[in-house]
Amino acid sequence: MPASCRWIARARTPGGLAFVAAVLIAGCGGSSAPQFEPGRSPPQAAQSLTKHVITRNGKVSHGALTQAAATIVPGGAALPAGSQLRLDPKSWRQTGRFANSTAVLLTPHKPAQNVEVGFMLTKAGWRVTFMEGAS
Repeated sequence: MPASCRWIARARTPGGLAFVAAVLIAGCGGSSAPQFEPGRSPPQAAQSLTKHVITRNGKVSHGALTQAAATIVPGGAALPAGSQLRLDPKSWRQTGRFANSTAVLLTPHKPAQNVEVGFMLTKAGWRVTFMEGAS
């Protein structure tokens, strides 16, 4: 397997773009940018969860993440104060307990950024497992 196809785990500070718990790097046997076809609307539980990710309350913010993602995101809020995360209403893709959706991440004093958000269905409900910039 080429090095560009390894699974990675990294974090950026709350002032950075986002975090990744486990995401396959693009470029493994296809286009370097993910291609998204229209999907369906994200379930209400996943849409509500995004509000928890952007809250200033670090305990609530980390509670919206999978255990693996929470271990790599620094303490406190996962994203800067005033951030907004808007899931694309037609981008939800789900296979079993795992799903992803494209979104727009708005952080203060920075341009809007397209991101891909990964979700995992746990016993406690949907949790965010990764967030990564998308092309």
